[in-house]
Amino acid sequence: MTYLEDEMSAHDGQPIELYEFYSNSTTYRFTSHVESVEFSGHTFNAIPITRGSLEGGTQEDSPTIEIRMPYTERIVKDFAYGVSPNSLQLIIYRLHTATGQPIEYWRGEVAAISVSGRVAKFRVPSVLAGKMKSSVPGTFYQSQCNHCLYSSRCGISSEAYKLRTTVLNISSNGASLVLASSGGASQNWFKAGEIIRASDGERRMVVYQSGASIDLNYPFPNIKIGDTVDIYAGCDHAVGDCRDKFNNIINFGGHPFIPSSNIFAVGFQ
Repeated sequence: MTYLEDEMSAHDGQPIELYEFYSNSTTYRFTSHVESVEFSGHTFNAIPITRGSLEGGTQEDSPTIEIRMPYTERIVKDFAYGVSPNSLQLIIYRLHTATGQPIEYWRGEVAAISVSGRVAKFRVPSVLAGKMKSSVPGTFYQSQCNHCLYSSRCGISSEAYKLRTTVLNISSNGASLVLASSGGASQNWFKAGEIIRASDGERRMVVYQSGASIDLNYPFPNIKIGDTVDIYAGCDHAVGDCRDKFNNIINFGGHPFIPSSNIFAVGFQ
């Protein structure tokens, strides 16, 4: 029988759902079935995972699905707390034990994770809903530069400000690293820049740097001493960094001479 025939059958319909969460560095596979399921060469572990019905479906309220699982699962510890790292994607496969013919039931990016009591909830809009709700970049009248560092509008080549090195030491919480080399960079040269693990492209923001020691906004999962990383100089988006650090004042995308006070409120001083 086909999937559709099984889905509509009162006797043969035995639906199983498989949940595959993945980021750049890690994949988590679960099933709501009573026992683990082998599918496409992978094991989907049986856990108490459930989902809600589809929500929304209008222009104002885009289609979204909510996944619930125990808060003790590793994926919750990796993604629910602190500043989120790279995006977490979800694919739900649905099949029937009678035929094992799967369909892709849902695909989307996790938009939010919350923990209430012993239950973690993952809110996942559909792929189309996520794209439709993406913000369109705008330009603001502000003293700081509007451009993303190393973007086409910025005009700076990231390769010119990249340092390839290796991890020499890792703090107990994983949020601080010591690199084999800083390339002679001054303090906070890499602050607000990125560090990228070469093996999988997983990236983090650098929030502080002194010599070869750096602090990250969020730990890497499973990073090891000896891993190769690329680290890029950061920018505070002020006119001074653009001029002195990058020699790129011609492309500065801010308005550095905005008055610091509102003349309509306080008058001329």
